[in-house]
Amino acid sequence: MTTPTGAMTKLDAVNLMLASVGQSPLNTITGTIPKEGTKAVLALDNALREVCLQGWSFNQDTDYPLTPSDGKIDLPANAAFLDPCNGQNYTLRYDSVATAGMKVYDNDERSFDDFGTAAIKFNIIWLFEFEQVPQHCRQYVCTKAARKFQSGIMASTILYEFTREMETEAYAAFRRIEKRQKQYNINRYRSGSTRRYSDPR
Repeated sequence: MTTPTGAMTKLDAVNLMLASVGQSPLNTITGTIPKEGTKAVLALDNALREVCLQGWSFNQDTDYPLTPSDGKIDLPANAAFLDPCNGQNYTLRYDSVATAGMKVYDNDERSFDDFGTAAIKFNIIWLFEFEQVPQHCRQYVCTKAARKFQSGIMASTILYEFTREMETEAYAAFRRIEKRQKQYNINRYRSGSTRRYSDPR
């Protein structure tokens, strides 16, 4: 019995990137690995952040409640961006007092700590690890990272054009799937769902 093909792993993605510059595959990406492998991992992580930051069907929440603690609202650890749902003049700012970190700042009150105790709803874009996003995103992120990785390792016009074509094809597939998901979500909203999803870009 054959083993079904699974979704791309982070190791798979790194090895595809290494193959694009003629490097041998790795058995692991943990511990000490060759310099090119380390560069590939960094390029993949950076590409994933860039893609996630745009906000898509799989990493956005609307009307997500955040409950203040001692009047303050901390930015969740894996949140890339948040925006108040009801037009409040809130932004993110670094708070160096007490427990330092990114927190919600009230521009009108010029304060971090006047949010009371009741939950406040935000639209949030989340950052995820490579294997926490769906396959269509993994494929696009891998090809995007491969193009940047290849151009940084080898000055080859032919290879660059090849990896750019791969990225273009992967992005087209990515957008097609996101468009279908967007239409599904809109239909759910129109049919009476109480949750409305943001349009992916």
